Amino acid sequence: MTAGRERRGIFRYRHGNLSVRVRRPGLAGRLLGEKTVDWMDFNRGGMAFETPQKFSLATRLWLHLSIRDEKAVEIPGVLSEVRNISDCSGRYRYGVQFDCNDTPNMDAGEIERSLADIEILLKDIFQRLQAGTA
Repeated sequence: MTAGRERRGIFRYRHGNLSVRVRRPGLAGRLLGEKTVDWMDFNRGGMAFETPQKFSLATRLWLHLSIRDEKAVEIPGVLSEVRNISDCSGRYRYGVQFDCNDTPNMDAGEIERSLADIEILLKDIFQRLQAGTA
């Protein structure tokens, strides 16, 4: 988890061409595969997304994140934990916190840099939208 940061105190980006796929860890997740979800907001510490899939609080999930704008950033798998759930009329909105330190096969620093790069790209897109140049 991102230690020492309160997610609600950090600006969250809601615009941009971020692609998010989610799956459960382990054999069941590999068999069921990744499902594309609708992302709602993002920052380098965590994100929110909506899906008809049902998860419980504290469920661990693999997230595959990718964005292509002025540069491309892809994180093929970062572990996250469900921290918040809202029922949205047959769909569920989840708030998850990224866990860079417990993600196998990738260096925590590399994941954190990639999450920061995604946040910077989303910030640039947000600023272009506000300026009317996107």
